[in-house]
Amino acid sequence: MNGPRWIKQWIGELAVLNEKFRDENGSVNFEALGREEYAFRVALITGNTRKSERATAALELAKNAYKASVENGKKGGRPPVFIPLPKGKQEVIEFAADNGLDVDDASTWAEQNLKERHGKDKDGNLIKNWKGALMNYCKAMKKKRSA
Repeated sequence: MNGPRWIKQWIGELAVLNEKFRDENGSVNFEALGREEYAFRVALITGNTRKSERATAALELAKNAYKASVENGKKGGRPPVFIPLPKGKQEVIEFAADNGLDVDDASTWAEQNLKERHGKDKDGNLIKNWKGALMNYCKAMKKKRSA
């Protein structure tokens, strides 16, 4: 229940809360908002959420997010990205053109990794995400030219 998820949930709850304390002119009643926010924080700090329904809901949301994260971790986390290799050099060139990459660099990458290395990178590892590998290669070559 700590870290970015909790903070995002708290900020989201606070944004919704602000709207509840607006009057007919659209002004925020900061005195009442401050009292509510103080009660919310006290409830979270003490763990006694009986005086703050908002704290009860926020705490329950955070607990559920934490449980989901733990369960996902037990499953091994996020699965690796695997994009099947392109059918040929032309597919690589078309992808490069569509994504604003240098077509000559893309052609060189295809020759090296598809034809010469048979779908493996320079270290001999199977290329699991050819689009990402191609984009990184083209960025590196562009950087070398500009240096």
